[in-house]
Amino acid sequence: MECGNTSICGSPTLCGTCADNGFGAGYHCESGRCVCEDPFEYNDSFETFSLICDESLGINCMQPAWSVDIQATLHDSGDVDYYALRVLDAQTPITAQAYNGKSMRILSMTYLCPDGFDGLDKCSGSTEKIDGIEFCVADGDWIGIERKCDSNLGSQVGTVLVGVQSRQFEGDCDPYGLKVLATYGSEIPTF
Repeated sequence: MECGNTSICGSPTLCGTCADNGFGAGYHCESGRCVCEDPFEYNDSFETFSLICDESLGINCMQPAWSVDIQATLHDSGDVDYYALRVLDAQTPITAQAYNGKSMRILSMTYLCPDGFDGLDKCSGSTEKIDGIEFCVADGDWIGIERKCDSNLGSQVGTVLVGVQSRQFEGDCDPYGLKVLATYGSEIPTF
């Protein structure tokens, strides 16, 4: 027991807060343990990504230009956070930025067309297959892609997949922000 209230030999005992017990920023007490503060912490694999943008989460996802900004945490050196955004299929570049936190990150991003096939056209980093899908991968806190689908399904919904991992993990709880946006620009922005 690191934090919260408990009963020891029938006597109520207050174990204190995470800060009281030497844990830094980004921790909260959960079931008597101090854990990283992250509402997305189950998103540690490609199969269990966090859905952060679709019709039910905000109508901006169904516009040609949109943006999403979330706060999350990398909790160890092997942690990779995966996110999915279901968005209107529109011919606009998509960029992602990881910001704040303790270190630079490795970002990966791709686009799946409404028919489920890869729609990755241009990439600001290098391309790499992850679980059979081609991703754009950047060693830094910015990444940009252009998407291109074979058919003109402008009213259909495609899927953006984004991964965040630490390039060199520092500490045991690394809070970061993630901003993903689509713009009306015709080119991937240069970083």
